[in-house]
Amino acid sequence: MRALVFALVVAGLASPSARAQDDPKAIIEKAIKAHGGAEKLDKYKASKAKIKGTISLMGQDVEISGTAAQEYPDKAKAVLSLSFGGQNIAVTQVINGDKIEMSFNGMKVPLDEDALEDMRQSHYVGSLAQLTPLLKDKDFTLKAGGEAKQDGQSLVGVAVSHKKHKDVTLFFDKTTGLLTKAEFRGKDDMKNEVKEEVVYSDYKAVEGIQVPMKEVILKGGKRSQEAVSSDYKVLEKLDPKDLGTDD
Repeated sequence: MRALVFALVVAGLASPSARAQDDPKAIIEKAIKAHGGAEKLDKYKASKAKIKGTISLMGQDVEISGTAAQEYPDKAKAVLSLSFGGQNIAVTQVINGDKIEMSFNGMKVPLDEDALEDMRQSHYVGSLAQLTPLLKDKDFTLKAGGEAKQDGQSLVGVAVSHKKHKDVTLFFDKTTGLLTKAEFRGKDDMKNEVKEEVVYSDYKAVEGIQVPMKEVILKGGKRSQEAVSSDYKVLEKLDPKDLGTDD
């Protein structure tokens, strides 16, 4: 009987610490501090950068390069160039509120609902790195997201729900508090539903904000995209010219 009482006492002493470590709000608060603090994250909601990397097309790794601009929560533009099938292709993607467009070599292409949803979800996942809205916006619901490992790092997760988007689990480095991975349900090139992961690394301070210079996207465990940023700038807002609009 004494052994049982001792076990219960130990569990009672240990559980508050465990609960504190898994508390979603505490995890996000630590992450906000690690990424530069709420004041700076709230000030700089936009960014511009040059990007280089690869994208998987029909089983081939194709090199891409170009520029990307974004302003959260609902503006982004990427201008990319790639060579595929013996052709040089210029790709432009624009998100401006509910308006989503893509063009190849200057010609707009129709997007089916799967493509539109993929672009919306990708931009939404990127917007979660702003972090502060997770604690301010009542449309977000946060729950403990479990633990994981990434390249030897111990991660702790926060499951994020929003009424307009698919659920996403954000994983943060237990030691540094930095965002390391985002997981959600997506679709592969064959439109099969798979686990999609965005892995963030190579952090660099820009205007006091910690920014990942490398992002890798995995779909069903297979590498789909890899991009490395340079000449990264954080901004309070984008110039309408950055989106190619006058809005």
